Formats: sequence, C-alpha cells, structure tokens
Amino acid sequence: MKQQRHPAIPVVAQREFQKAWQQSLARALPISAPSQNADGARSPEFTDFEIPEEGVLAASYFDHLLREVVPFAAQVSSPRCLSHMTGYVPEELTKVGELALALNQNMVKYEASQTFTVLERLTIAQLHRLVYSMPLSFYERHAYAESSTLGIVTSGGTASNISALWVSRNRRLPALHDFQGIEDAGISAALAAHGCRRAVIIGSNAIHYSIDKAAGVLGLGVTNCLKVATTRDGRIDLSALRRTIDRCRQQNDAIVAIVGVAGTTDCGAIDPLDGLADVSEEYKIPFHVDAAWGAPFLLSHQYRHLLRGIDRADSVTVDGHKQLHTPIGSSVVLFRDPAAAAAIEKRTAYMLRPDSGDLGARSLEGSRPSSVMLLHAALHMLGRVGYERLLNESMAMAQFMASEIRARDSFELLMERQTNVLVYRYVPPEWRSLTERDQLSAAQHEHLNALNLHIQKVQHDNGQASVGRTVIEYRGADATVRVVALRAVVANPLSTTSDIVAVLDEQAAIARTCSTPFSMLERA
Repeated sequence: MKQQRHPAIPVVAQREFQKAWQQSLARALPISAPSQNADGARSPEFTDFEIPEEGVLAASYFDHLLREVVPFAAQVSSPRCLSHMTGYVPEELTKVGELALALNQNMVKYEASQTFTVLERLTIAQLHRLVYSMPLSFYERHAYAESSTLGIVTSGGTASNISALWVSRNRRLPALHDFQGIEDAGISAALAAHGCRRAVIIGSNAIHYSIDKAAGVLGLGVTNCLKVATTRDGRIDLSALRRTIDRCRQQNDAIVAIVGVAGTTDCGAIDPLDGLADVSEEYKIPFHVDAAWGAPFLLSHQYRHLLRGIDRADSVTVDGHKQLHTPIGSSVVLFRDPAAAAAIEKRTAYMLRPDSGDLGARSLEGSRPSSVMLLHAALHMLGRVGYERLLNESMAMAQFMASEIRARDSFELLMERQTNVLVYRYVPPEWRSLTERDQLSAAQHEHLNALNLHIQKVQHDNGQASVGRTVIEYRGADATVRVVALRAVVANPLSTTSDIVAVLDEQAAIARTCSTPFSMLERA
C-alpha cells in the first residue's frame, strides 16, 4: 500500500530530507569563527517571537540554521578550545545518535523500549564492574534482576548526584514504628521521628554546585550543605572533615552523606578517596563520589591509581559526555548495593508495576531518551585500549602545557597539575620575582585579576581559541587572597602541542596590548 503524507505538513519527501540533512552537515563542519557587530555583539538577533503560520521546507530551514545559527555556535570541538569539560565527539557517534533519534525509544518503561532496556542494564553493569570490580557471578545475579538496580542513567551529572543523595537521604532517615518514612511524611517529620536537629551533607569547598542543588531539592537546605577546607592542592582536608563530623554529631545532626570528588571542576583535583572511605566506615556515614570527570581514568593502567578507594563508595557518578566523549545527556549513577535504589521506588497502575522491568520505577526522571545507546556505542567502538590511549595522551598534553607555562616568564602555574585540568594566570615578567617570593600587594593581585579577566574575554571573543576561568584561593606567605585563574581543560584528542603554544601566545599578545604600564603600579 502506498504511504500518504499528511497534507497539513508541508515537508519534503524523506529522500529529499536526508539529502538536505547530509548537505547541511557537510557545510556546517568545520564551523567558522563567530563574527561580531561593530559594537561587539554577536549577530544575528532573534526577535521574531511568533510561531510561523505555515511550515517551511526542510532545505529552507537548514539554510536558515547554516546562515544564522551554526556560524555563531561555540566551537567546542576545536583543538584550541580548552574551555569546557565537554567537547569532542567521534564522528561515528553522530550516526548512532541519528538512529537513536529516529527510533525514539522511551526508557521509562520496558514496553516503550524493549531491547533498549536490556541494553541499558548491560551498559550499567559494565560501568559498575569498571568501578566496583565485583565477581562475574554478581553481575549474572543482578544485571537483569527486576529487584536489583546497579545504576540509573540520567541526563547529566547534576541529576546523577541528586539521585545518589536522594537514595542516601531516604536510607539515612528510614521508616520507624509509626513513622512511614521521609518520602511520605517529609523532612520535618523525619527529623522529629529520628530525634535529629537537622540533616546535612558534607563535602569540600570544591564540590560541584549540583550538590547545593541536591540539598535544596531534597529539602535539606543549601546552608546545610557543609563545606570543609581543602589543602593547597585542592583536595579535601581530612582533619577538617573529622572536626566537622564531630561537631555535627555533638549537635545531633543526621549526616546524609560525605561527598568526595574525583576531578573537581575548578582544577581537576581528586580527593583522597581511600581516606574518605576510612572516615565513612569509621563514622558509619554513606559515601558518595562525584566522579563525573575522573571516572574514565579507571580505564588507564597508568592513572587508575588516582582513584584508589572509589570502589568503597556507596554511589558513584560517571558522566559519559565528559572524558568518554559521548554527546551531552548521558550520565550514570552507580550503586554498590543493588538494593539501595529501592529507597526511591515509585509504582503506578498504568506502568512501573512490580515485575514489569520498567526502569522508571527507580529514577528521578520519567520519560527520557535512549542516550545509553550512545554510551554503549562509545564503550564498544573505542574499547579499553582506545580510551586508555586517549586518556594517556591527554594527560601527556596537559603535562606539556604545564611545562610550557613554567618555562615562560609571563605565566604562573597556580596549582600543581593532578589530572588534565590546569589553573594558571598571566603575570607580567617584571612581577615574576614578586610572585615567586609571595610579595605581591593586594592592589597588584587585583590588577592581575582584572588583567586575566580581560585576557580570557578577549581571547574567547576573538573566536580562534579559548580557555575558561575560575576563582581560587591563592595562599601566600602571610595571607590568602582570591585570584582569577585561567582554566584549561586539556582533553580534546585533536589538540597538538602547536595548539597549546598558540593558545598561550595569543594570551601573552593580548596582555601586551593593555594600556596600563606595570611600572606605574604599586610594588609594595
């Protein structure tokens, strides 16, 4: 029977659509540098706020995208884009992405996804074994068991962290006698039933802001997300952690979880996970690790030691769209205990029934796409050997950049490199001796802050290269000051040493164009 197109949908035939799409991709890549108006604003402006009355042909719409949208998009895959923890995606995965989009599977229930539910459980089990190294018999028993949850796929690290802490909160404040549990009664009733003053989460001052979000969403309150000091290398201070725990215990606070980080957003630091696990076990406090950035280092024989102790965590967040190079939208939270996620289980009559196999029964999100297909594809196309090569090369490139920064008389490495994220700043050559002796005045630090803000913004707006920026504590001999740091994420496999040199050269050139003579500034 001949298929008919709906007359109300003015689109081209499927064959013409595919042709237009392929031509559009060919024209869109590589993306040209973003252009600017005379006043520095990006163009064009989008001011047509009405949905069009009539649809347009796909080819016309693609032409609109290529003229007015794509040229001004962020160049996250550029080898000189060192700004973001997301970026390069292998071309083969775009084809997998097209297939996932066309199939439009809904992972909330088995009936709307079928084999993709099985594929998701398999992928979770593979990542679980990477982190926890349980025996094969463990996965044969739990990977596909409806009553077991080895992990939950989410749309990002934030949702994964919230999910982990949701489980932890419910397990920390369970049902008691005539108290039905926090899910039914709420946080106030739970605290009263358990005789606690408040519920808190404890981590370092370098934890991701998604932990603050979790504290808000879960009803704990952001002020009850307690942040302890870090050491000079950006890792949690275990002594400060113990003092905070002791104070909470004295005040009868319910500690929902200790949060460790394997790859901080600011500087890529990895907390002493073994030490955190010791503290967790000693005080009997749940332990969550946000390893959104650092978990893939487990695939490298050379660097897996950086995450020693991660297998002792109760839950671990892994982001596919960071160093596993999948498109944005694929994250997983893993649970050491397959029964843990039962603490957030929900059921309904029309789906999520017992024995249905519906993944949405223990998930923060309801309807969600089959992004796990991209994660499964990446793990199998690259394999352990491929990922190990990519990770080792990115660490070597980061080491090259750190050495290049040290070798120049106009840059200062602000923190020793731990992974492939670097924080540094531009310092005029005539001030280098002052930084080496920790003799910069407050006014000079402020000037350097303004200068590095200017360098980062101008380089980004130039459109050829970019780094990010952050604010870190600079610990001098006599005082600690907050300084603006340039932040480079060295994880794009397309980046070369020439690209790294070009990024630094441009930053130095921008600094030399600044009008304020350094000799006129205070040196006291």
